[in-house]
Amino acid sequence: MSEEQKQPGLDEAFIRMHRIISRGLEVCRGRGAEFLKSGFPDERLRQGYLDFTRCLSTILTAHHMAEDDVAFPFLREHRVQAPYGRLSANHLRIKQLLEKVNSSLPAGEGKNSGDGLKEVLPALDGIWEIWNPHIQSEETCFTGEAVAALINSSDQANLYDAMGKHASANSNPPELVLPFVLYNLSPSERKGMAATMPKPVLDMLEKDWKPR
Repeated sequence: MSEEQKQPGLDEAFIRMHRIISRGLEVCRGRGAEFLKSGFPDERLRQGYLDFTRCLSTILTAHHMAEDDVAFPFLREHRVQAPYGRLSANHLRIKQLLEKVNSSLPAGEGKNSGDGLKEVLPALDGIWEIWNPHIQSEETCFTGEAVAALINSSDQANLYDAMGKHASANSNPPELVLPFVLYNLSPSERKGMAATMPKPVLDMLEKDWKPR
């Protein structure tokens, strides 16, 4: 495996996913406020906003499931110190708010179909308020140094793979979710992440995502 294709450390993997989700939340909140005020200019943009917001919900849910089911039990077993109970309680509250987002997304067509945003935006704001201190806590606890002191590189790689497989199994449809992940990264981070993906996956993105 080349240096460019080298897996990130566990701490880097957390930070990368946090950046993806943070930007997704910023876009959903910012554009949603515009659409609530002025309506959707056309059906294509309305559908794009719905797809983007649903991808955010899917990615955020899958990320937290991978943490609760895979990462946190492993890290606790290896005595990496963190407020696991509070972090998982944050996950539950965010899940409840995402359910509100998903049930309130505008269902009709046309520029005047944005009434559901009156419910979506407060829920997104609630997630944002939890999200920032939540990720700060994780990134403070799960530093490269703290993890490396207790878990060797081979076990870290195995955990990284297990988390990725768990999250992928709960992230559909891939032709929308994978581009969401890649294109909410900076160009340099996107290049590095794409380099770890199999060519058939990248070909699928080119074939199936662009028409969507």
